[in-house]
Amino acid sequence: MTRSIVRAVALSIAVFATFAAGSAHASVKSKHHSAKHTFDAGADNLYRQCASLYQYDNKQPLSVVVTKIKRYPECVMLRVSYASANGERVPAVVFEPFRASRWHPVPAVILLHGLGGSKEDLVPFGHFLAATGYASLIIDEYGHGERRNEGQSGSAADAIHGFQQTVIDVRRGIDYLQTRAHISPHRIGVLGFSLGAIVAADVMGIDWRLHSAVLISGGGDIGVILKHLSETSPLVRDRMSAADWRLAGILFTGIDPLTFAGHVGSRPVLMQNGDADTIVVPNCANALYHAIAAGKKANVQIDWCRGSGHTLPLGKIYPHMRIWLDKNLKGEMTDADTEIMGP
Repeated sequence: MTRSIVRAVALSIAVFATFAAGSAHASVKSKHHSAKHTFDAGADNLYRQCASLYQYDNKQPLSVVVTKIKRYPECVMLRVSYASANGERVPAVVFEPFRASRWHPVPAVILLHGLGGSKEDLVPFGHFLAATGYASLIIDEYGHGERRNEGQSGSAADAIHGFQQTVIDVRRGIDYLQTRAHISPHRIGVLGFSLGAIVAADVMGIDWRLHSAVLISGGGDIGVILKHLSETSPLVRDRMSAADWRLAGILFTGIDPLTFAGHVGSRPVLMQNGDADTIVVPNCANALYHAIAAGKKANVQIDWCRGSGHTLPLGKIYPHMRIWLDKNLKGEMTDADTEIMGP
């Protein structure tokens, strides 16, 4: 663990002098962006070095253990765990629609919870997605849920390690989904909330097996996000009260989505953010949006939920999310969805 953290910091400092991530402002409610791709040798070098921190042995057995199977009228739910890197096991919930088969495999969505949450928070959503034709994998991220007491001190070093571990855990989750005969191996997406959105953005820039992503209350420039979080969270404030936020930004370069966003390419990304968010403030959301848009053949859209803070009302964001998923991951849009979209 220590070696990877030291390496991440060294890489960040070595390249920081020649690389700076720019940000711009968007003011529209829903916006697509197409930009000419420009090659930045410094940013590409930083990307390659940081991406190397997330490599793992993909030939390692998954050693899947199924602890519970529950059948519903529309789907089956499995509680499982699988082996990840560094001796970790990842507890997870899997939903598969009964309509899925070897002859008609379904798309799958990896669901990632926010800071302080757990997979249980997203079980109802996974069940709902199964009823609409999607399989899902919901994991406990490192230090959360069943993995809450894994010896973390709450230090920046632990935060970096936990984040890197979770990114690898998600990549191992892709490995697992691709072994399941009823799931389409080429239609696996990711949907993350808050911290989960930041993890999802990193994985999109690192692992090309992901087809698409929905990022809810996610953004870039982790140093700034943590600074704002410290103003609202007593726990974070106590641990980072003396932080030099400029140095923090450098320290977290190896896990910041801005480092990886330019390599998302043409794979579709939907961002949904609140314009009154005081944690992932609009500048941070815009920074990630523009970093993705600057990539080659970018296909990114950002929806602003007017008057909403960090926790977005699902009733407002789900209708377009569903249409977007059906179009970009499932590959279809029903008449009912067209009615929701309006003229």
